[in-house]
Amino acid sequence: MKLGEVIDIKVGMNLSRQKDKSNWQVYTNEDFANDLNGLAICKDSKYVCTNQLMAHTISEKDIIYNFITSEASLVGASNSGKTISQNFAKITFDNTKLDGAYLCFLLNEEEEVKRQKYVAMQGSVLKKLSPAIIKTFETKLPILDEQKVFWATFILIGYDDKRL
Repeated sequence: MKLGEVIDIKVGMNLSRQKDKSNWQVYTNEDFANDLNGLAICKDSKYVCTNQLMAHTISEKDIIYNFITSEASLVGASNSGKTISQNFAKITFDNTKLDGAYLCFLLNEEEEVKRQKYVAMQGSVLKKLSPAIIKTFETKLPILDEQKVFWATFILIGYDDKRL
């Protein structure tokens, strides 16, 4: 199955064209790295979101794809309410067919998807995948319960050690 059958990708906003930026926080590469490594620290900050920003505002447990590093991560509680720039995309998916943590595993660690990423970036000076290319990645999805068990097992056998 192609990933595009179960996911949709919404690219972040062009921040340079936005006027009044005083009431909102921008999701940064440091925020992404903290979310990816499970280091996000919860803060009691509140952010103001206008209707224009809502489409680009992230919430806890959203899946964010980083175009710079070509990795995906679950958003931590401390980054909820922030706005994503064009360096990131929010991935929405059918949660009756796909678990968010398993989707991160697929995009970051699964060997067949890694191979497809490599082929897609081969010959490119700028190593960046477009949303259209990501949606064409072929994968076999186990049933939802198996995805959750797989992810829990993956964590137990050393995913955390690999990230250190």
